[in-house]
Amino acid sequence: MTTQGDPAPEPTGGVSRLRTLCGLALTQMIGWGTTFYPIAIIGRAVEHDLGASRELVYAGLTVMLTVSALIAPRIGRRLDREGARFIMMAGSLLSGAGLAVVALAPDLVTYLLGWVLLGLMMPMALTLSAFTAITQVMGAGTRRAITLMTFFTGLASTIFWPLMQVLMPLLGWRLMLLVFAAAQFLICLPIHWWVLPSPAAHRHRLTMANSLADQPGILDPAKRLPALILAATATSLHGIVGWGLALHFIEMFKSLGLAETVAVTIASLNGIMQVSARLADFVSGSRHSPLVIGVIAVALQPLAFIAILAIGATPVTAFLFILGYGISAGLMTIVRVTLPLHLFGRAVYGTYAGRLTLPQNIVFGIAPVVFAAILDQGGPVFALWTALATSLGGVIAMLALSHYTRAPPLGQT
Repeated sequence: MTTQGDPAPEPTGGVSRLRTLCGLALTQMIGWGTTFYPIAIIGRAVEHDLGASRELVYAGLTVMLTVSALIAPRIGRRLDREGARFIMMAGSLLSGAGLAVVALAPDLVTYLLGWVLLGLMMPMALTLSAFTAITQVMGAGTRRAITLMTFFTGLASTIFWPLMQVLMPLLGWRLMLLVFAAAQFLICLPIHWWVLPSPAAHRHRLTMANSLADQPGILDPAKRLPALILAATATSLHGIVGWGLALHFIEMFKSLGLAETVAVTIASLNGIMQVSARLADFVSGSRHSPLVIGVIAVALQPLAFIAILAIGATPVTAFLFILGYGISAGLMTIVRVTLPLHLFGRAVYGTYAGRLTLPQNIVFGIAPVVFAAILDQGGPVFALWTALATSLGGVIAMLALSHYTRAPPLGQT
């Protein structure tokens, strides 16, 4: 029963909020762990089997992220209108199909075609759809729910990299990817049907919008476009480093002189550091503005490079690098998914998150290939200096966004 003046309970179509949160956390962990992260483990084997260069093998990620970027704005608008259930189910089908095509590819063209399918999948089954679904189901608890879900999804690399190290010698990269494809059909697809409200329930929520305690953004419509541009610049520059280097950690550490077991162990800590940062935000009650967290995240990224560039690569300096790098990445994940909510509001979350995804995914897609070329041509030290310079650009853009959102509208003082 609600008393007079209380906000009406939000319709969830009979779907438990806890069930939605747990289900999406699992499918996001599987989704990222089986599509984005395998290339770091299977890359060399793919090069050998397809007779392709390292840059062309990593170009699969570029294809995936570019295709994702191009369709993300449209998917975001559809998520706001229709809800996430059938969109995420379709994404699971595309994910399984894409992994199967990559696994069975006899040549580079077919290999890249598989990544096209994975690109179509990405905004439909991964972050954009999942976090839009959270904003639609969780109501006033959206911010903490997002942080909690990122806590679990941040474990993707920590779980799947060591798992793939075990599976690769047993199955080979092709059969391993087919197993991952089966997981999309047998695990992720039914979970998306089970934990998400039906389109009818979502439409019912929209018709009750006036009676719901909907969360507005902090910006007037006239200020949204400049803020969108600054947010895209800050998150993209940070992400060039975050996405560009992460898949090369193991090879980079080995090139710097660390043993393979040490390189894999330290690189796998990246996920734990990310999860630790997200856990800290959750324990704090998620009470800090995404802008405050964003400034901290972009500041930590360049600091991560100091020890390894000043002293060289040792297990200690590599650990310090991963410590700063992982915490920065963990916090920025929270920023990327909560900033559209903070700036623009819950009712249009999918639309603006999709618009931010467009530039982000284009640069994220280019970054792994760029850093693969830099590592091959300039070596690991030059790659680290390049990443440091890029990360400083992200600091400048985030500080500009923070200042802009605090400034009064034109004509006011």
